[in-house]
Amino acid sequence: MRVAGSGGCNRSLNLNAEEQLFLTHLIMRPSTIEELAAEATTPELGAEVYAAARLAIDPDAAAERDFLDRLAAALKLDSGLRAHLDAIGGSTQSHAA
Repeated sequence: MRVAGSGGCNRSLNLNAEEQLFLTHLIMRPSTIEELAAEATTPELGAEVYAAARLAIDPDAAAERDFLDRLAAALKLDSGLRAHLDAIGGSTQSHAA
């Protein structure tokens, strides 16, 4: 199975049939914000979920900023922590370019 990575790069994954099916389901039906927040059962997990989303999303469009705003609210992130995670996410993306 091949999964497209960033920039169109592909990498092969050694997955068994069950893992391939699981990955296919995740791709075909991404989690909602509410589902992501429900899975983050601790503040630490919430911060990790937001950080992962922030690293994956460059909020240069209104829809992306809205998604991150709604995710932060659903995760009940402290505004200071969110600002810190946004700063880390933004600096990582600018260095990767």
